[in-house]
This record gives sequence, C-alpha cells and structure tokens, in this order.
Amino acid sequence: MNIRLDEAFFWDIIRQGNQSQNEEPFDTDEHIDQIVTVLSQYEKDDFILFEKVLREKINQLNKVEIADFYIILNNFFEIKKEVYDFEGYISTDDFIYFRCWLILQGKEFFYDIVQNIESFISGDYSCDIGDTSAEGLLYVSETAYEVKYDQEDSLVIRDATDLLYPEIEHYDLAESDWVREPYSGKELQKHYPELVREIGELRSE
Repeated sequence: MNIRLDEAFFWDIIRQGNQSQNEEPFDTDEHIDQIVTVLSQYEKDDFILFEKVLREKINQLNKVEIADFYIILNNFFEIKKEVYDFEGYISTDDFIYFRCWLILQGKEFFYDIVQNIESFISGDYSCDIGDTSAEGLLYVSETAYEVKYDQEDSLVIRDATDLLYPEIEHYDLAESDWVREPYSGKELQKHYPELVREIGELRSE
C-alpha cells in the first residue's frame, strides 16, 4: 500500500470513529472506543498500518508551534490588565497525549493546525477544550488486535511495526529539532494575540 492509501485508511478509521460518536459534548474515550470497534473489523496487517501512520502523525506534530498551542490550551495563566501570562512547563507524556487529541479531531483539522495553529479560531472547527488529552489513541491498534484475536496484553502490533518500519521513530524516542524554545509568559499573547484572547475568554468562563 502506498503512502496516500496508508493515510486514507488511517483517516477513514478516525472519521468513522467520530461519526459513531453519540454524546454531546464530544467524548474522547467514546471516540477511541469506537475507533477500536471499527478497526477490529479488519486484519492484523491493517492494525500495523494504523500504528505506522499514527506514529508518523504524532511525529509530524512534534513542532515548537504545536508546543505553543499546548501551552495556550492547557497551562495556567494569570491575567493582569488583559495581559495573559502563561506557565511554560510541558510534560513530555502530556505533549504526546495532546498530539493524539489533535489527531482525533480529523484530517482537515490536523493539516490546518500543522500549517498554522491559529486555524483553531478560524470558525471552521468546534472542539471541546475541556480535556485535550487522548492517551488511549496510543493503544488502539493493539487493543483492536486483542479484540479481533481474543488475546490479552499483547504487544504483537507494536513489535511488528518496529520490525517493518524501523525508519519511523517511535514517538517516545523521537528527538525534538525545534528551532527555538516554546514561547511562555507574556510572549504567547504577543505572537498569537487573537488565539490567546479567544482561548483565554473560554477558559475564564
């Protein structure tokens, strides 16, 4: 399967999981459960493919601008005279789970955010920012395998993906080649004024 078909399969599974979502507001855990349900109808090679593309997408989001976005959406801030002052700390694990949450929002959102994080306030998307963590997406391919073949605590898909695609760095091991440190403090408002203002207002409600 070529790269385009790989991605088409991956994003279609994400889309089907989202379409199966019945709850309002968006429920991340239910979305992930539905993705497992959809994916488990396929075969082992498809689970490996999903895992491969997931790793690629998580790594594609390993950008300093996405780290800025994480801080804006997740870190505490102090407001003084309409100036937002953000804490700059980012947990390595939480940043991975955040990137999983971005992926769950779908293909169009993903590619817009990769290009410009201010696409978030374009009016094209409606996302629940109450919980921007989706750790469970990391285990979808393995869980689908366990469901399909009635196994428990399996690492078959992860090991197979490591073997078949050694050129794809695992997100746990991937190094960040950021050209700068993420903005923090008052810098975020300086560089992303509209995004900070809109998110700040949402967080303050």
